Amino acid sequence: MWFRKNHPDGRSAWINTTGVPRSRHIVPGEGVSSQFRRRWTFPGSVRFEANNFPWVGTPKDLLGVRCYTQGIETLHTGENRIRMICPAKKWARIDAFLLCIRSSEYGRVDREGKWKATTARLIAASGGKGGYQELLLLVQDRSWFRTSQGFWQCLVRFRSGRPRIEIDPMCEELEDLS
Repeated sequence: MWFRKNHPDGRSAWINTTGVPRSRHIVPGEGVSSQFRRRWTFPGSVRFEANNFPWVGTPKDLLGVRCYTQGIETLHTGENRIRMICPAKKWARIDAFLLCIRSSEYGRVDREGKWKATTARLIAASGGKGGYQELLLLVQDRSWFRTSQGFWQCLVRFRSGRPRIEIDPMCEELEDLS
């Protein structure tokens, strides 16, 4: 779920967070932000300072972009936030990837107990009991998470020379759930 926030002093930012469709006719992952609502079960967002990304015309321009950040901060409201300060150079080492998990693709997540690796950090989550869920995770290579459809592992693979995070089902349950 993307939206742009404009400040009176001229600054602006692109914000990304999780959301659920307002109606059953909306396909998750498609449509515009007005067709979704936050319905946070874990508040959080990713903020891209628009002045530092001047070529961005739509949120799709930010997909796959490498950025520098100071990490996850928790605001006084309890909301997690990652501020993407500026673009990183193509040769900069990638420490982590942002990943959106939708229950329609991977199954529902029960956040009780050990449902994710310690290398996967929850940024935001939206959803309701028994309904659609969407989670935003910050993951590293070989991070994993568990859903109603089993265990999934996040693997870094190179496509056209560029690193991409891909999610693969795991054949076996993990012995070490650390």
